[in-house]
Amino acid sequence: TLSVSSDTVLYIYYGGPAAGSATNQNKTGVWDANYIGVWHLKEAVTPAADSTSNGRNASFGGVVATTAGKVNQGINFPGAAADELNLSSAITAFTNTDPYSASFWIYSGNQSNFVVVFGQTTGSWSDTIFVDSTERLSFYDNTTHYYAYPSGGLPINTWVHATLTSTGSALQWYINGVALV
Repeated sequence: TLSVSSDTVLYIYYGGPAAGSATNQNKTGVWDANYIGVWHLKEAVTPAADSTSNGRNASFGGVVATTAGKVNQGINFPGAAADELNLSSAITAFTNTDPYSASFWIYSGNQSNFVVVFGQTTGSWSDTIFVDSTERLSFYDNTTHYYAYPSGGLPINTWVHATLTSTGSALQWYINGVALV
């Protein structure tokens, strides 16, 4: 809790030696127990490191490479159907009946393939967030597609911040902080 009557010192570290001593860092303490996992995707080899104290590292499928991201570095998924961040070994299934939120930056460039953003694809395509060949961002629960853009696709060659939330009974997409209806 921040006080209105006294100063509070906040430390912000941006990963460079000029930012000061690394001894003030607490990477895993940033994310409390409510976070299932946080993947910054700064590595192009498995595992994709989980920044929480949970240690739920994920794996990459297909061919991936590091690239410039919206915030620091990211992963380029070239567009083959198998290019993905697979959370199957990292977390148990999440579905539209569980309360959760999933948030990520995405830069989509006029693709012609189905691309998995992340999900649980072991044995099926259930519980998966993906972009289809018409640039539609979707969550699929093995029964129904929940499209962020039902009548169109993601903006091409533009960074988009996407969030999918579930109350346990309803899903809601947010694009750049705006709820989609």
